[in-house]
This record gives sequence, structure tokens and C-alpha cells, in this order.
Amino acid sequence: NTSISYVSGKVGNAASFNGSSSLITVADNNNLSFENGTNDLPFSLSYWIKASNTQFSIINKSSGSTREYECQYESGHINFRLISGGNVANRLDQNYIMTINTGSWIHIVHTYNGGGSTGMKTYVNGSLVTSTSATTGTYVKMSNTTNPIIFGGITFAGGYFLNGSLDEISIYSIDLTAEQVLLIYNNGIGLTI
Repeated sequence: NTSISYVSGKVGNAASFNGSSSLITVADNNNLSFENGTNDLPFSLSYWIKASNTQFSIINKSSGSTREYECQYESGHINFRLISGGNVANRLDQNYIMTINTGSWIHIVHTYNGGGSTGMKTYVNGSLVTSTSATTGTYVKMSNTTNPIIFGGITFAGGYFLNGSLDEISIYSIDLTAEQVLLIYNNGIGLTI
């Protein structure tokens, strides 16, 4: 962890990011990749966020040259991205226009059923939101890269660092249902599945 402090969070304490250098890095593990060599597998990302800036990376399993999946906020939208073969020129994007830099806690869940762009969903504060999906290049499936997962920023392309806090970050190897997402939102904490 780099330049992380801890503040009062949504539940207990939350990681606080300084907007210029703070990162949490989790080493690569096959359990953090969601493909079986032939197809994508279902997975979901859940987190509480409180932000004060307008352009940052939230979660990414990426390096500058090879990427798997990413969540970022820029230009007034939250983007959930899956990258085919590690090459960002071949990807699925799901975008939802929202104001995230309110200084208040917001709960966001991204789910994927493994079935391409129609299988991606985003939930905000327990509710499914209408978002737009786009395919760039030729998307086949994610690749199991050796990249770590990085929370709160990226170490390439100028940084994209979060100025704010993240709490209760959870990664699930299932496509969470709407009922499960609502339960996480109402409880404030992740589920044991």
C-alpha cells in the first residue's frame, strides 16, 4: 500500500486516497481472473466510494501494456471495462452517466454473467441503472494476466488517482443477483458466498 491513511468509513474504517500517489495493490492470483481458457466466467465487483475529484481509477487489473478489467470515473461517467486478450483496443465498455464526486458515500456494484456486452450490469445504491454498452475492436474473452489488482489509481497514463475513500471492496466469482446487491447495500458490508 502506498500513501494510504484510514478514516471513518461506511462501515468501520475506510482507506483514504490522497489524489496524487495513494494506491492499494493486491498481488496477482488466479482467483482474481475470470476466464477458463475458452470463455469468460461470471464475476462481480462491489464497493462504497466517497470522492471529491472528477477523474480517477477505482479498480483495475492492468498494467500499461496488458489489461483484464477496470472500473474508472471520467468525464461524468463511471466505466466498467473488460479487455480481450490484454489489448485495450479490443474491449467491452459499460458506461453510466452520474455525479460521483459529491463527497457522500455511494455504493456501486458491477456484475458480469460471462456472456459479452449484454451480460454487464451496474447498480448504484442498490438499484439497477440504465447504462450504455459498447464494443471496441474484436472482443473474445479476458485473459488471465499476471497483473496485480490496484485500487484507487493506476501507475501508467498519468496516474488517474482517487481523492477520496473506498470501503468494503468485494470481488465475487459469481454474477450477483439484484436481491444480493440490495442486501449488500442495505447491510453496508459484503456477503459471504
